[in-house]
Amino acid sequence: MTQLSYHEVLSNQNADVDATSKVMALVAAFPFRTARELANKVNEDILTADNVHKRLPELRAAGKVVNANRRKCTITGRTAITWVLA
Repeated sequence: MTQLSYHEVLSNQNADVDATSKVMALVAAFPFRTARELANKVNEDILTADNVHKRLPELRAAGKVVNANRRKCTITGRTAITWVLA
């Protein structure tokens, strides 16, 4: 898996870079954010909200990210898990 910076994620529309790497870069750039908040940080052409929501549990299972705390999401207003790199 390629480690990308957030700026590389924003500028990279290359299909060779997988969604998992992009989501890891988002978590690194925006720790303690909910999945919805992370999804709002990128354009749908680069990474879809569905990709963010699907990849976070995969990354957790792989030991790359962990759940941090629960708090009110600034997008939905609901209590949600936040994410950080492991």
